[in-house]
Amino acid sequence: MATLTDERKEKLLSELVRYRYEKENNINALNNLLEIMEKLKNEGIKDKVAYQSERIKKENSFLNKINDRMNRENRDITYDNIRDVVGVRLVCLNLTDAKEVLDTIKNTKYFEIEKIKDYIKDPKESGYMGYHVIVKVPIKKSSGISYVYAEIQIRTIFMDIFAREEHKLSYKGNASLEDKNELKKLSDELFFYDKALDELIRKESINKEEQSNEELQKIQEEYKKIGHLYQIINNKFDEDLKTFIKNYDNKGDILHVTSRIKSLPSINRKLKMRKLSCTAKDIITNIHDIIGFKVVCIDEKVALDFIKQFKQEIGKMDNVEITSISDRFAEPKPSGYRGYKINLVFNIPMVNDVQPIIMEVIVRTMVMDAWALHDDKYFNSNTNNPALEKQMRGLSYALRDVEEKLQRIKNNIKDYKPLDLVSEVELYNEGKMKNNNKTLTLKNSEIKK
Repeated sequence: MATLTDERKEKLLSELVRYRYEKENNINALNNLLEIMEKLKNEGIKDKVAYQSERIKKENSFLNKINDRMNRENRDITYDNIRDVVGVRLVCLNLTDAKEVLDTIKNTKYFEIEKIKDYIKDPKESGYMGYHVIVKVPIKKSSGISYVYAEIQIRTIFMDIFAREEHKLSYKGNASLEDKNELKKLSDELFFYDKALDELIRKESINKEEQSNEELQKIQEEYKKIGHLYQIINNKFDEDLKTFIKNYDNKGDILHVTSRIKSLPSINRKLKMRKLSCTAKDIITNIHDIIGFKVVCIDEKVALDFIKQFKQEIGKMDNVEITSISDRFAEPKPSGYRGYKINLVFNIPMVNDVQPIIMEVIVRTMVMDAWALHDDKYFNSNTNNPALEKQMRGLSYALRDVEEKLQRIKNNIKDYKPLDLVSEVELYNEGKMKNNNKTLTLKNSEIKK
């Protein structure tokens, strides 16, 4: 890449100063936008969003975007031209949910919409798909109400798989034309699965077993005896896992970390399925996934490295140990499920009379997670539908093929880091200040003479 001219450095310095000046406004705008997202979830989109992420664009990313756009568009680009310094991404399981989330956002009165870009109807040349909504988020200032531009991205989980990899390999990397064409083909393939699953979901009736009030009251009474133990363990291990990930070398390739305590209807359903009695003892003894953690990695290479280091970390803990492992990366379950499960036993010293509680940690790639989320939400209850089970198994193997294609493309591409424009601009500014000081010193000495 060409060396920056002093004129360009001066321009970027000016934009960096503006970016830093707007920092507090951007923080307030993001907080307000997240509050609005929570309101929208409560108004009907909660079950339609699988994952949500948010960010304020980092200084270096901001300067690189200014610089790249000036190079591509051959015109002056300023802070005011960048509409996505503040951003929220909503990832949905299917096309219908994504469209319904978009419609909800379009109809809200919480902010003003400036522009909607439909990259599903008209994908980018790279193959990228999704909805981009540019909104004006209101913030309070001493002078009154002001507005900050922000971008809301809405994608399906398959679109998110492609977008993350394409951004890394093509937009920020040095992918060859052949590899870019292969990426584009993968986008088409993933969109085919999006449409097929969306149609299947709308066609199939999802039958969730009804549970009587008496059943739920019974399990609630039994769970009260032990529920506090699960909460203590969940909170403690959640802290341990977050600390480990914070110190993990490749934490940037950990996409999602979630935890949950299984709901009472779900516990009851599992007891009935295993023909167990509804007692606190049977719950602790036989249900080993009431506490569950999930770690979603960008690919299998990262997932395997994470698993290796995570197991080493568990070995250093006094109150936690591994009881069993299930590796379904290479060989899926008969259903098509793929993932890596680690069962851990957590011993609580202050309650020695209670049987040690077992919990699970699931590690998946984002492709594996896409399949599992669909199967769990829409198809897992249809166990008496052989045709549906066959289709889901087929999708699992097809997605494994997608992962292998992505890995082959990644193997062809060297690591790429964006230019460190912040350091370059700051060094330029330091040099400029030194020169100014020299000039002033020279003038002062001339006056003394």
